[in-house]
Amino acid sequence: MDKQEVEISLDLIDIPSILMRDTNDDEGLKELAESIRTEGLINAITVRPKGDHYELVAGWRRLKAHGLIPKSTIRAFVKSYTDEEAVSVMAHENLFRKDIDPVDEAIFIAKLLDAGTFTVEQLAQQLGHSVAWIEDRTTILTYPDYLIAALKLKQIPLGVAKHLGAIADDVYRKMYVD
Repeated sequence: MDKQEVEISLDLIDIPSILMRDTNDDEGLKELAESIRTEGLINAITVRPKGDHYELVAGWRRLKAHGLIPKSTIRAFVKSYTDEEAVSVMAHENLFRKDIDPVDEAIFIAKLLDAGTFTVEQLAQQLGHSVAWIEDRTTILTYPDYLIAALKLKQIPLGVAKHLGAIADDVYRKMYVD
């Protein structure tokens, strides 16, 4: 099926089990909803057919903001993607944007690897990154919670977090993070 734009009921759109962005930015979503209310939806979301429903491929924030307006339908591009193609589109929608943080990248990558759909090598190729980059991101999830939180909140850059994550003594590591 070629990519076609249609109006779809929100009730027919399912969220994929593995999301790139699963954090809530209530203020940002309210701003986006207000923009959609006043200016309309500028870019349609992308979905793929799944049974008698559709699965979201790209546009999670737009879909979520659309529900705040509230509207019962949304403009969407419908395309029949394989699982691998859908992952690639999700990655390009999010990983290559400046505002995605390394923690969300790590969580997304870990979920994909845990699902068993890809090996590390296949995922690296699918995402256009090296195996070392994939392993680097998954290492983030081995850091203590306070270090992950500081990284997510942009209190420290990724390079600093890597060095802090390598410190064996948690007392010293926490002291440096604080």
